[in-house]
Amino acid sequence: MLQGYLLCDAFSLNRNEFVAIFQKDAEYLSIRLLIEARSGFIFVSEGKFERTGSVYLLFQSLIGKEILSVQQHPNNRSFAFCFDENLDLVFKLYGGLSNVVFFGQGEPIEAFRTSIENDLTKPLSSLHQSQNKYEELVPSKFFVFKQDENLLFSYDVQSNSELQFESDNVFEALNYFGRNYLSQWHFKQRKESLLNQLNAEKKRLLSQQLNTEKALGQHEKQLKYDEIANIIMANLHELQIGLSKAELFDFYRNQNIEIKLKKDLNPQQNAAEYYRKSKNQNIEIDLLYKRLDEIQQKLINTDKQIVKVESATSSKDLKEGKNNLPTDKATESPFKNFSFEGFTILVGKNAENNDKLTLKFANKNDMWLHAKDVTGSHVVIRYRQGKPFTKPLITYAAQLAAYYSKAKSSTLVPVVYTLKKFVRKPKGAIAGTVTYENGETILVEPSL
Repeated sequence: MLQGYLLCDAFSLNRNEFVAIFQKDAEYLSIRLLIEARSGFIFVSEGKFERTGSVYLLFQSLIGKEILSVQQHPNNRSFAFCFDENLDLVFKLYGGLSNVVFFGQGEPIEAFRTSIENDLTKPLSSLHQSQNKYEELVPSKFFVFKQDENLLFSYDVQSNSELQFESDNVFEALNYFGRNYLSQWHFKQRKESLLNQLNAEKKRLLSQQLNTEKALGQHEKQLKYDEIANIIMANLHELQIGLSKAELFDFYRNQNIEIKLKKDLNPQQNAAEYYRKSKNQNIEIDLLYKRLDEIQQKLINTDKQIVKVESATSSKDLKEGKNNLPTDKATESPFKNFSFEGFTILVGKNAENNDKLTLKFANKNDMWLHAKDVTGSHVVIRYRQGKPFTKPLITYAAQLAAYYSKAKSSTLVPVVYTLKKFVRKPKGAIAGTVTYENGETILVEPSL
């Protein structure tokens, strides 16, 4: 299909996403390799994949060269775009170690993922030396099934599986499989992260409950201050000023007890002091009981949320559980506020509000996100000293950016992210318009 096409562009959007664009006359075909979920996914689309923002150019010595053939390497998960002058651009689909490597005269010259050192040492001939032997497949149809809650790409009908998609076009099937597999993987990641947060919250509440119950237990063991005051008043005839303690009959428990006194106070004044302490003691006990009730109610709500998240089967099901997590919302913030893993996430409400968030409010070390190639809200993850921006955190913030954009109805949306210090507003640009550098792209499902 690609014979006679020219390679007109090749670049990486980030360390896990490579794009190659081919052209023949006015026709374009774009191929993306996305390494995520410990797998490598090929997405093929007609038309020219437009690059915006900063990209890293790759394989520039192949630009403008014509494809002579496309060769599948027998018994290996790799194939090559073959050009003249014995030049090859090889896609190695090795799961999480997938890569694109440029070979000249059979020797590696350049790689998309330079961190995979072996790909820059092994000759092209090594890809033809697989010890595995498989029969060549020439499928006429391609299927996507759901099997035990997992998606399966297949060349034939699978028994005991639920058919999700079928096509006689391999590109359509691969695109469907990749989009939905990644969507499902992101959902599982979010679900696991949310459950971890909820269980951590439950553990914290259980600790608070235990400490509150211990404090109440200590009060139960102590003599009530009003009882001590009553005992003093019942034994005034046995007391005089100047005593630091006295042994008096406790008519509540039918035994003698030792009571501390202040030397400079007379018996009535000592009783009054204990009555005063009694008021504070009762207030403290009431507050502890009130706090215990609040903690227990929070535990009930947290348990309900855990049950809901555990039974969730889609991102929409996770919404309520996510929104009921404890938040660090800024007081009277002019922006939409969210929280994840203890980080505050702010979302602009309109173009002018986006400018205010990004250019005036955000700090240089905050993380900035925006849905790629469409209008939408700016999203900022506030920096926390010593705390890294984790992949689940960036994924959640990217889902917000996708949801609050014109692409919210799409299945998957590319979202760019970079530190705020790399974001600039061009002179004279309209409200909400910025440029950025060092951006990376993540593919997410729009979700709150």
